Amino acid sequence: MPNLQRAIVVGRKEEQYAVLAAMPLEARTDSALLQVAEQAIQQGQGLVKDLGKGVDGRPLCALAYPIVIDGTVLAAPVVEVAGTSGQAAVALLRQLQWGASQFENFHLRELPRTSNAASQRMSTAIVLLAAALERSDIRQSTFAVTTELATILGCERVSIGFLRRQTMQLVALSSASNFDKKSNMMRALSDAMDESLDQRVLLTAPPRDDDQIYVTVAQKQVLHEGGANSVCTVPLSKDGEIIGAMTLEHGDADFFNYDTVALCEQVAAVLGPLLELQRLESRPLYRKAGDSLKQFSVRLLGRGHYKLKLWTLALLSVVLFFSIKTTDYEVRAEATLEAYRQRHLAAAIDGYIRSADVRPGDVVQEGALLFKLDNKDLLLEREKWANQSQQIEKQYRDALQKREQDKVGIFRSQLNQANAQLSMIEQQLLRTSAIAPFDGVVIFGDLSQRLGSPVTKGETLMQIAPLNDYRVILLVDERDITQVTEGDAGQLALAATPDQTLPFTVEKVSPVSLAEAGVNRFRVEARLDGDNPDLRPGMQGSGKIAIGERRLIWVWSHRFTDWLKLLAWKWLP
Repeated sequence: MPNLQRAIVVGRKEEQYAVLAAMPLEARTDSALLQVAEQAIQQGQGLVKDLGKGVDGRPLCALAYPIVIDGTVLAAPVVEVAGTSGQAAVALLRQLQWGASQFENFHLRELPRTSNAASQRMSTAIVLLAAALERSDIRQSTFAVTTELATILGCERVSIGFLRRQTMQLVALSSASNFDKKSNMMRALSDAMDESLDQRVLLTAPPRDDDQIYVTVAQKQVLHEGGANSVCTVPLSKDGEIIGAMTLEHGDADFFNYDTVALCEQVAAVLGPLLELQRLESRPLYRKAGDSLKQFSVRLLGRGHYKLKLWTLALLSVVLFFSIKTTDYEVRAEATLEAYRQRHLAAAIDGYIRSADVRPGDVVQEGALLFKLDNKDLLLEREKWANQSQQIEKQYRDALQKREQDKVGIFRSQLNQANAQLSMIEQQLLRTSAIAPFDGVVIFGDLSQRLGSPVTKGETLMQIAPLNDYRVILLVDERDITQVTEGDAGQLALAATPDQTLPFTVEKVSPVSLAEAGVNRFRVEARLDGDNPDLRPGMQGSGKIAIGERRLIWVWSHRFTDWLKLLAWKWLP
């Protein structure tokens, strides 16, 4: 027992009660335990008494269970446990009762031969009950019982059978753990049990005086096949319903007298409910389910059990309602706002950031200055080529005046090259200032934190998206993607504006999946119906795509049924 503190055993000694054992020895004189033992002996039943709290603050309680033999209290064990109350204390009292049965068994075994027959029968029944309880499997339990009973009574063979579909089936023999059910002897034993069950009485062969009115043909056949001189078959029952039978064979023709028959009846009365319970627990799962369904059907369709009928009718009504009632089915998905088009502004030259007039999130007008690059080097380069162009042009004119045709061609080519360089530098100077190409919002490029930093030609420095021109990107689970088609309508609720929904229309269902966190989702594009000046690219929320009407029971269960179908297809051949 857990948390056991002290224990004593108070028993009869020379016509009075005294402490026979104690743990520890100091508990022998404990008044509280002695008082509980006295109450248990006087009342003749188990007691649970609260003893307050111990030195460690935990509650203490005393449990006592009297050992009664033939109406006399033989002894009363008392235990003190800590930290136990309520149902836990009741469970410990039951454990104490089971332990006390060992005292009873020991006492009954040691009774002198002058003890009455009732005590002997009870002792035998307890021994067989203990043998059955030590095993959990029905075959092991019945084999142990038959072997123990054959040893106690000196029988040549003891057999036990259970009723299955109105037919008796042998499950255990004291002489063998395995046997051939189709042999003549086994058939004779089954017939003897059927004969006893049909007449619902204990049968013996040779018959006793009061058995002359019953048919004992099968019992005599057992004597013929087995070679014994007497046989007794006693039915096993539970709650008044016969569940099996037990057959005993003995070499003495007069063995089954009235005392022995009474012993067999008492043993059958004790073992019948226990063996039936073990048999029910040993059934395979499918048989348990089948028997439970059969029992439920009998209770549902038979008399009485009105609460069960009402609850079943209510459940069927609910299932029928949800099987008929339809609702709008919607596919839910995570949603993100994106701009339909974006303009990337890149560095036209290798240089440095000179100034930044806007930052991400700013709304800009078409033609507004966004940022500038340092153009000092370009200005110097332009001045260099301008001076060089003037010099070449002067040389070109002098050659024309002197009619030096060979130099005229050379200077004309150099002049064209210088003018081309000037034109290119002018274009680069224009591109050092980034101008907004349209009305929009800056979504990328905080250059205010990079002033003076170098940039390379072609590097993206800023992105602009137009206002009121968005598309909705929905990530739909692969289990729902087959139900989404182009043209489906839906509603969008953004985290920034949860109190209002925005209508949209599906435009494109992408055939490529995206794997994220072990889940495959497909990208679905939709266009917002209408404008909203509060929207910004990158806003996230939840979208619902309207699919159509579906039954409620399908809406709630289709995910599970689809999983079952896939699992069945995967494992079935």
